[in-house]
Amino acid sequence: MGTAGTIIVVGRTNTVRQSDAIRALLLRLEACGFTLVWFQSHYTLSYARVTARIERKFPALSCLRDRRRFS
Repeated sequence: MGTAGTIIVVGRTNTVRQSDAIRALLLRLEACGFTLVWFQSHYTLSYARVTARIERKFPALSCLRDRRRFS
């Protein structure tokens, strides 16, 4: 049996939001032998770095990160 191939997964910028359907699909693809590679944009990486710095400098603000702004 040959390799199934590689799939590049482009995620959301909102990493707090989860999708059970997407997670199930990706698990199924992995089970079928596909290699999954996660792409993250420069925007997402920069946001994560800035957020981490702010949380280190102002720990009281870290609790605000898990709140949903738009429900």
